[in-house]
Amino acid sequence: MGYKRPTKVYKLVFAEDDDMAGLEVRARSMSTGALLDMAPLLDLKLSASPTAEEMESIAELLEKFAQVLVSWNLEDEDGQPVPATLEGLLDQDIDFVIRIIMAWADAISGVPAPLPQTSPDGEPSLAASIPMDVS
Repeated sequence: MGYKRPTKVYKLVFAEDDDMAGLEVRARSMSTGALLDMAPLLDLKLSASPTAEEMESIAELLEKFAQVLVSWNLEDEDGQPVPATLEGLLDQDIDFVIRIIMAWADAISGVPAPLPQTSPDGEPSLAASIPMDVS
């Protein structure tokens, strides 16, 4: 029987001093190939008057992100949950959505934190402290 790699889900939590504090977003990872295809979209810089090509790129970026968006705790002005779907993304301000997407991109492409040490720091090894006479 073969090994099936589990899909990683990233939990994005925004800092307390951020205007998005309290927002929690869960989004899946994606294959390396899909990420490479998406990379040019992540570097997109919008002009003051976006061109039709820029708007198509934004639409493609939102569609791709919607495919990996699992959940979020976002509510509308009436306190109703906003669905974690493409439609839910499209109902938000573009700056808000882009910040979420960029936080996700940073999470999936970032260097993981160091692994925990398997043993605590202790006293130096006794063998290392025994003087040796080399003849």
